[in-house]
Amino acid sequence: MRRPLLTIIFISLLSFTAAHAYSEDAAIENVVITRDRDLQISFEVTNAFTSEVEEAIASGIPTSLAFTVELYRKRKLWFDRGVVKRHFRHTVKYDTLREEYSIVFEESGRESVVSKELSIAQNMMTTVKKLQLIPLGDLKSGERYRIALQAKRDAAHLPFPLNRLLFFISFGSFKTEMYVEEFVYE
Repeated sequence: MRRPLLTIIFISLLSFTAAHAYSEDAAIENVVITRDRDLQISFEVTNAFTSEVEEAIASGIPTSLAFTVELYRKRKLWFDRGVVKRHFRHTVKYDTLREEYSIVFEESGRESVVSKELSIAQNMMTTVKKLQLIPLGDLKSGERYRIALQAKRDAAHLPFPLNRLLFFISFGSFKTEMYVEEFVYE
């Protein structure tokens, strides 16, 4: 009885690690910085979901993308000065009884949106629209600024008792390269 269980676990481990090794790299793209009353940023993360992560979501395992957005004021001959640092998550959970995806957005006060389709849920998970960073009055005219963005997804957290049995499996995690853009505020 033990041998078939160990074989299944070993094959699962190999398939998870092989799929992770050959997945495309996630990246931050389509960055748009806008100046209304506030400095705002919009962007999306591409290649954020592998088929294994989609399967984990479909089985009801909550999955999160964590975002870091930093704004620095550039200084000559000295370290850049941190102005704003925002950390937030987008979390998706599939309700198997209702057959719908619930997405929670931390940056907007834990607002929750529901979708019946995985593709729509994935799009909402990977897109940040008009994130307010700082009022324009707090920026200094003529100064150089740098925005740094990064997204990451930790490995899916398996439910008990699988988390104890398969503690060595780490599928679905990634961290994007740091996206950096500089601009002069005028």
